[in-house]
Amino acid sequence: MSNNSDGIYASGVSVVILTYNTPIRLLENCLASIYNHNDIQAELEIIVVDNNSTNQAAINQAVQEAFPLVKCINNHANEGYGAGNNLGILHAQSECILLINPDAELIEPVFKWAINQFSNEPDLMLLGFRQVDQYKKKTHSFLQRKLSVTSFIQNFFLHKANAFSPKYSVISGACFFLRKSSFLKIGGYDPKIFLYGEERYLHENLLHHFSNTKIRMDLSKKYQHAISDRPFSIETTEKGLTSYFYLQRKMGVPHKKVLKTLIKYYKFLILFYTIKNNKSSVANTNEIIKLLKTKF
Repeated sequence: MSNNSDGIYASGVSVVILTYNTPIRLLENCLASIYNHNDIQAELEIIVVDNNSTNQAAINQAVQEAFPLVKCINNHANEGYGAGNNLGILHAQSECILLINPDAELIEPVFKWAINQFSNEPDLMLLGFRQVDQYKKKTHSFLQRKLSVTSFIQNFFLHKANAFSPKYSVISGACFFLRKSSFLKIGGYDPKIFLYGEERYLHENLLHHFSNTKIRMDLSKKYQHAISDRPFSIETTEKGLTSYFYLQRKMGVPHKKVLKTLIKYYKFLILFYTIKNNKSSVANTNEIIKLLKTKF
């Protein structure tokens, strides 16, 4: 990989994939999609970090047999999404990093495009693109920056307009590019955020540390992430809320204020889902409000 004077690998990308008990078929599909859409040839580096899966040996064997150039790094404990990706990024050789979930797939070439974006914009630190599901239907490529009524309304209309604004939204963590040097300067992900909430943490931390931070999305580029059929899980929701409270606390927002805002937000969602006659979402949101009132 060639390195230019400002430290950016002008013709290289490092892909980091974090796995934990991931079905081997999904990981193989992810890796195959990366190779099938590789438009930079030998300038591509792929790293798979496994967070101590129960089938870790089988994952290593399958990857090495089908994709011998992939670097496998094995953790001896599951330390979470943030710590696992921190390890992979530390081992990556390129300045331009693609983080991709093992259940996501590339569906078009994006490496040359990403390299050009980072090379032409020194202040660009995060670069996202459109997420579609397994049916090629558009899904949420970016998330609310805050869990509040105002942020929900802002993002609702941004999605309708096919527009992204880092003032109101954060890029989905399923698949996106980042600038390694900027990531390392802010200390990487906070390992205390075990799962869920990493997107908001990275977004807020970059904006806090760099006054000229640029965070962009190109909604004409696409990747696939099969999420539409995932069932609601109160356990997953609790993990996400725990991470959200932690992040808000680090930002200096009082716990009571966060709790009040969240309850108001989810009550608004009940009204929203009632108007849409989405009974299951109404029931799920009521469960979230109960969770907030009893555990937070």
